[in-house]
Amino acid sequence: MAKKVLNILFFGLVLSSLIGFFWLVMATWILYGGHTENGILISSVISCSLVGFIIYFGHNKGEGLLIGLCSSLFNLFPMGTTVGKMIQDSANEVRNSQLGKTKIFYISLLELIFLSFEIFILKEYFFQTDKPKPYVLDVGAHIGLATLYFKKLYPDAEIVAFEPNPKYFKLLQKNIRQNRLTDVQLHQAAVSQKEGEITFYHTENNSGWDASVIESMAPIPNPQSITVQSVKLSHYINRTVDLLKIDIEGAETQVLEEIQPKLKYVNQINIEYHHSDKNHANQIAKTINILHNQAYTLKIRQMLLPIPVKMLMTYMQLLKMLNFKKHIFQIYAYRQDQIT
Repeated sequence: MAKKVLNILFFGLVLSSLIGFFWLVMATWILYGGHTENGILISSVISCSLVGFIIYFGHNKGEGLLIGLCSSLFNLFPMGTTVGKMIQDSANEVRNSQLGKTKIFYISLLELIFLSFEIFILKEYFFQTDKPKPYVLDVGAHIGLATLYFKKLYPDAEIVAFEPNPKYFKLLQKNIRQNRLTDVQLHQAAVSQKEGEITFYHTENNSGWDASVIESMAPIPNPQSITVQSVKLSHYINRTVDLLKIDIEGAETQVLEEIQPKLKYVNQINIEYHHSDKNHANQIAKTINILHNQAYTLKIRQMLLPIPVKMLMTYMQLLKMLNFKKHIFQIYAYRQDQIT
């Protein structure tokens, strides 16, 4: 029994070491001017090499050496101080990094790493079309990484992007301008069920994480708020939309309801669906029904885990039993006759 517990601890520390090494090297690389793309690669190689070294000596020289080594490393480089301090130090300062030939201006290092990895490495927003100039709606554009990716994928694409956060909208403008992108329309506005003004909730440092028009989606109690412009997405769907990308922190169901009569014009939809027990307006069952009723084929996953649509509600119940109150799903909806 003691041996089994020790083995579990052994592999737990190996995994923790891998994650810790990756973030430490990645954060250091970017903050000192390295290219984001190279940083991800170098971080992965160094992290895996170091953890491989630890595994080898852990198995061959005894688990005690591994535990001592891991403890020493995390005492020297604790995530909460080293990486956390680097991220915090850059929270209110505009910096820039290179992703291949693309120059990216950003504020939050943590957001840059996560989004670069999701969009450019995992290619979460990849889509196929036979059109040389597809029409794309980027709803929740943040600093523009998805827009940059779409233009890399289809250089002649026509893109309409929406971002309500004033701080991030300025970076979005800068990233589009500095990379000399054309045929990109930018709107400093939230997308919701109504036109006019709407309350936008955010953290004290105005971070993009979980900033939303839904108060319960804010990452902290009693978040700060500002008033932003709100538009209806249906006004922008008067022609064939080759891809609709939605990442709006908990307002996905409401927006799909608003554009439901126009979904016949939309060939592919990529939604980052944000579930929260406190956000009753966002309902994944209703979201799935809207898409099914419009004859979309669906692919759903959480992180890299594919989830069969028929098993989704059972999976949601499991997460509830495990006391997961907030989680994210990637929902890809497409029309099979429109995919080349």
